[in-house]
Amino acid sequence: MSTSSPAPSTSPRGARVSGEVTTAVRIFFVGGLISFRALFNWLSPWIYIPSLLIAPIFQILLFAYIGRSAGIESDAFFVIGNAVQYSAIPCLFAMANTVAGERWTQTLGIVL
Repeated sequence: MSTSSPAPSTSPRGARVSGEVTTAVRIFFVGGLISFRALFNWLSPWIYIPSLLIAPIFQILLFAYIGRSAGIESDAFFVIGNAVQYSAIPCLFAMANTVAGERWTQTLGIVL
């Protein structure tokens, strides 16, 4: 009596997981690109990335070094404070774009 083992699959589990991860990463980046184009009117990403990533880092470093030289608080105080303050910037940006978009389309009178 021989025990039969299941036939080896042509697609091992590792390859399937790798394919799922690749698909998820592709969907993430393609979705991000489409959202970027929709939200920011086809601006170049070379303008978008420095303005939202590099500028905040340098602002946080600047104020941390100013705070360190003043000797008032520790660096963590200034880093956390700037991070909280800079997290409000996208909210202000979104509200300004919403108001500007409404003024451009002039739909508030129709809605009210």
